[in-house]
Amino acid sequence: MSDNRAYAQARKSSLFGSGVTSTATTMILSALVDPQGNTLLTADFGAVGYGVLEPGTVREENFSFTTVTQNADGTATLTGVVRGLDFAAPYTTVAGLKKEHGGSTVVIISNSAPFYNNFANKENDETISQEWTFSTANFPQMSEATTAPTDDEDLATKKYVDDTAGGTPVSINRTVVSATAGETVASGEFVYLDETDNEWKLTNASASATCDNVQLAIAQGAGTDGSPITGGVLIIGRDSNQAGLTAGDKLFLSDTPGAVAASAGTVEVEVGHAVTATTMDFAPKFASFTTKLQRDALAGTSGTPSTSNKYVTDDDTAATPAASKIVRFKADSLLDDAGLALTTAGDIVYSDGTDLTRLGIGTAGQVLATNSGATAPEWIEKPQALGSSDSNTFYNYEMMLTSEVLTLVNNTFTDTPNYGHAESSGTAWSFIGNMAGHVADLTLQFDTVKKTTIQFRAIALNGVTGDRRIGFGGGGSAFSGAYNLNSENFVGFAINATTIYAATAQNSTNAITTTDINAGLVEANWNLYRIELDAGTDVKFYVNGTLKATHTTNLPTAANTVVFGGGGTANGEDWAISQVIVSQEL
Repeated sequence: MSDNRAYAQARKSSLFGSGVTSTATTMILSALVDPQGNTLLTADFGAVGYGVLEPGTVREENFSFTTVTQNADGTATLTGVVRGLDFAAPYTTVAGLKKEHGGSTVVIISNSAPFYNNFANKENDETISQEWTFSTANFPQMSEATTAPTDDEDLATKKYVDDTAGGTPVSINRTVVSATAGETVASGEFVYLDETDNEWKLTNASASATCDNVQLAIAQGAGTDGSPITGGVLIIGRDSNQAGLTAGDKLFLSDTPGAVAASAGTVEVEVGHAVTATTMDFAPKFASFTTKLQRDALAGTSGTPSTSNKYVTDDDTAATPAASKIVRFKADSLLDDAGLALTTAGDIVYSDGTDLTRLGIGTAGQVLATNSGATAPEWIEKPQALGSSDSNTFYNYEMMLTSEVLTLVNNTFTDTPNYGHAESSGTAWSFIGNMAGHVADLTLQFDTVKKTTIQFRAIALNGVTGDRRIGFGGGGSAFSGAYNLNSENFVGFAINATTIYAATAQNSTNAITTTDINAGLVEANWNLYRIELDAGTDVKFYVNGTLKATHTTNLPTAANTVVFGGGGTANGEDWAISQVIVSQEL
């Protein structure tokens, strides 16, 4: 940024020729030089200079000028002249102060009262109309290092930033993302993401498609159909755009479009609780939870199966589960169907003591498994399909993230109440977990013709160290190389320093496709990542509900096992992950 003002010291001069009228905006001086006789130019005064006509007399007049032209005869022409500047604030032009001045009238370039109006006064509340730039060696400082900002416009001290984002864990109480409205919405109204056009529309608890098992949010400003919602939408955390709430009330979506209430609407959808009359903590449930309608449908214990009673007898299935072939997880222990611990931590077995080696999904939606002594998959159970798209039926499940079921290389995996934390203990580190497959291949393969979606939240708690990856891979080595590694099958998010890419690679051609999706994203923040793989056709990459990239090239098609995992290239890296939800086409 250039300086708008410059200050020059000039010799006393005089009007040249016949002088000036009271309305003249140009004046010619006999000379305009500094005390050493050097000519002064426009740049010596910056955007504006100030002078006085007939100083020390009753005809004294303040003026300003914007341009200096040095003439060949030694005179100087001032243009952009503003006449009759007042002697006191606000220093604007006063018609009665504009006077006619004859030739040879004394003119001085002066630090007049209007001149001083350009300076900030340390005793005043000042409004700075231009940008002030400080050199890197001279940062502005506050007298109290511990002063905490309270208004959005306040500056924050280094100590405050260090205390909140340095050695102390950052407290994040809200996540807001940009969004496009699908109809007219107002600040504080509840909206859902319509995946058909990727726009946010008003919820309505009387219509399950607008509220049940869809991604919910709260508009942070106004928006109209097809236009951005001002301030984006809150997808989780504290919202202060409400009215008429009662502190402590559990809140539900209302049958009134976009509204919330202390009692359930036609479809019961809980969205959080009230903190004050105008503030609530928004905690929506999406995909990884059974909905109220699904819980109601599972309530039956006998009678005829229906949409409200999913009681099923053996006659309703194509096969009968083998006795004592149930595996249950509770905390970090494996329990049999009698609730007794099966083995020590780390072993995965049937309740009859034989090893359970693989789980998969059959064509009819049944869960299949093999054990160490089995020659073919055995039928375990037939789950209800938890979602559908067109004619495709999908099976949804949440992957376990514990050190007992993951394969770890050069890292430690720690379970916390809210997420799993993988932290590298060497270079070329990774963690992977198998994914359920179909029929003969009980682990997912890249050459399947089925569709697979995985959604998870992740954050790099340790900040930026080296390259890292997370998503689908053909094994641990797919995650422990450079962000643009092309010698391993991979579909996911790859990070080079602070830049996030969508990436697809196939080892059969050693080729990779990468798309820079970094705009607006920070890997050191919690982000909601989603990968939609339509094997052999395309893969879509979403972050925080926004489609970031679609790849149709270099999609891996090999018949090798697909795992979910993450990893990187340097010691000191990490991934923290929560809520890994998988949806697979049956």
